[in-house]
This record gives sequence, structure tokens and C-alpha cells, in this order.
Amino acid sequence: MQGQRSLLLGPARLCLRLLLLLGSRRRCPPLLRGLVQRWRYGKVCLRSLVYNSFGGGDTAVDAAFEPIYWLVDNVIRWCGVVFVVLVIVLTGSIVAIAYLCVLPLILRTYSVPRLCWHFFYSHWNLILIVFHYYQAITTPPGYPPQGRNDIATVSICKKCIYPKPARTHHCSVCNRCVLKMDHHCPWLNNCVGHYNHRYFFSFCFFMTLGCVYCSYGSWDLFREAYAAIEKMKQLDKNKLQAIANQTYHQTPPPTFSFRERVTHKSLVYLWFLCSSVALALGALTVWHAVLISRGETSIERHINKKERRRLQAKGRVFRNHYNYGCLDNWKLFLGVDTGRSTAPCGKILGLMSSFTQANRSSSHRLENRQLATLPGADPNLQVAALELATTSSTCCLRKHLNGRAEILASQQGKDTRPTAEVTATSHMLKEQK
Repeated sequence: MQGQRSLLLGPARLCLRLLLLLGSRRRCPPLLRGLVQRWRYGKVCLRSLVYNSFGGGDTAVDAAFEPIYWLVDNVIRWCGVVFVVLVIVLTGSIVAIAYLCVLPLILRTYSVPRLCWHFFYSHWNLILIVFHYYQAITTPPGYPPQGRNDIATVSICKKCIYPKPARTHHCSVCNRCVLKMDHHCPWLNNCVGHYNHRYFFSFCFFMTLGCVYCSYGSWDLFREAYAAIEKMKQLDKNKLQAIANQTYHQTPPPTFSFRERVTHKSLVYLWFLCSSVALALGALTVWHAVLISRGETSIERHINKKERRRLQAKGRVFRNHYNYGCLDNWKLFLGVDTGRSTAPCGKILGLMSSFTQANRSSSHRLENRQLATLPGADPNLQVAALELATTSSTCCLRKHLNGRAEILASQQGKDTRPTAEVTATSHMLKEQK
């Protein structure tokens, strides 16, 4: 057995050495030289992974998945447009079926009050879905200012070499840093960040409600349509059998017209699509609701989980400084203050310090300008405004600044009373309120 193996490997090694010898010459064909270079490159890559004392299983796995990462990063940019068109087409198909197939059926069976309720609720839900989806697509997620490099306590992104405030992460698909980044959503062809996180969650919530409404409301129609389709299959089977037995003239004609067939299949399609989307999108909505209640994003959840385990091994307790409680977290997320309407107002939520936008109110501009230019303020306290990328409530701002001052004072071994800058900020916010 070994002799046969040596007989087979001997000529192969000889041919390989001849190819390498010919490829090293200057007058060899370019194709042969390219093959030799690729062979040598593959040997170097293999040996760097296998015969490397600094590597391990994680390095080999990362190297194996690197082509997949490259494919995802480059293909998903173009797939985003396809996914957006797919969402529009699927939603439009459900609306068309509801108007063309469901509406004529319920007009003959439902009472007038029931029809009015379904009419107003369905159109109200549809308007909210379209509005929030459009806003989630067109609203930028928020990017850190690229002109400010004078903040010493803000880290620098290693990929785009720009200041990266707290809760900011680099998106490999968009190739930019995003404020309070949650994830890159291919169904939006956009990143979900500080400015459009609320629109993304609202779209998921109202789309889930709409799918549950359609699947529950069309359950009876779905059962009738499914039974009719089974009957149509049986009739078609009998028709083929009659043709084979040459007794087609003795069988009765089919009882379903073309329009009835299309209607039944459309109702089955509507129920299956709405039910599957309601389950999948409902689970995603519940997941994001839990994260919002904890004051976290999808990325921060993994970071905090790792940090919690690290501190737990040292006998310490992890504390999320952006968790203000379930109720306050939802107020900050929806942009709702105490005493105001429960409906979110404004196109975007407010940001602190240098993230002031042109379309914000004058009071918010004054508040942010004074926060960033307090005389003699500690730079760490100024960066606290940058860390508050979700803050629009003055009460939570005072709570965060006081907590920040206590943490800094405890780290420096000083008194834990609020500093003069925090006291001045609190008085200023009270006067503005």
C-alpha cells in the first residue's frame, strides 16, 4: 500500500517542482507565473494559520469566515434596495387583496357599525405603517460631528478616524459611525440609530398590529377558501381521470370560475403571509421593547452582558448608567415629557451639546449651548452631554448629571456632593422650565 502511494506521489511532486522551477524564470508564461504565485500564497496562508504560535481556533475561524464577511458587507448594500422594494410590494399586495377580494365579501355580511369600525381602524393602521416606514427609511440615523477634534475624553474610531462619542458604533455596511447605533436593517436599507430608532420600532409595532388584525379578521374566510381550494383540486383530479377514461362528456362542468379561483388563492396567501409576519415581527418588536425598557440597544446588550460577567467574576455589580427606569426610558425614547401629550412631537429627538440640529426649538438650542459652554466646567461633565444621546427630559438630565458627578467624585476620592457646575446646570434648567 505504501509502495503504491509513493508511486503516485512521486510523479506529482516532480511535476510540481517543475512548475515551480518554470514559474521562477523570467520568460515563463504569465498564466503559469500567476498559478505559481497563487500556490505560494496559499502555502503561506495555510502555514500562517496552522504553524503559528500566536494563533488558535478563533483565528482560524475568523480567517475562514472572512470571505463571508466581505460578501455580506458588499452584497447587503445592494440587497437593501431589493428588500425595500419587497416590503412595498408585499404590503401593496395585501392592501390590494383587502380591497378587491375581502371588501366585496364583507359588504354582504357585516353590519354598518361593524363596517365603519373596520374601515376607520384599517385605514388608520395603514397610514401609520406607511408614515413610520417612510420616516425610518429617509431619516438619517445620526452621525457624530466630524469637525470637532478638541474633546480629549472622546475616543477615536479606528476605521473612520473621527471622534466617537459614547454609545456610538461603526457600521461596516454604511462605513460610518452612527450615534446610538442599534443595528443595520436591510429591510430599511438604513442604519437604526438615534434619530430613526423610534420610527423603526413604531413601524414594527403597527405592522405587527396590522398583520394580527388581518390574520384574525380573515380566519373564517381563510377556512372557506382553503376548503374550496381542496375541492378544486379534487375536481381537477376527477377531470383528468375522466379524460383518461374517455368519459369527460359524462362529468359535470367545473363549479368554480376563474375569478373565484383567484379569490380563494388570494385569501389563503393573505392569511399565511400576515400570520408569518405577525409571528416573526411580533417577536422582534417584543425583543426591542425589552431592550428599550432596559435602556439598551442590540449592540449594547452584548457589551453589557460581557461587562456584567467580568465584574461578577470580581465580585462587583454592573450598573448601566443609561437605564433611568422603565417609565423614564420609554419617555426618553418617545420624546414625551411630563405634562405633555402622549403623542411624540417633532421630527427628531433632541441631542445634547454639539449635536444640536437646525430644526430644533430655540429653548433646546439655548439649553445645549449653555451646557457646552459652562465657565470652568469639568471636561468630563461636558462629555456627559455627549453620552446622553437619548435625553430630551430635563428631569432625567439633572438625574444623570448628579449621578455623573457622584461617580467622578468617588473615583477621585472627593466629597460626593454635587459640584458647582452641576448645581448651576440644575438652576439653569429650572429657570428655562
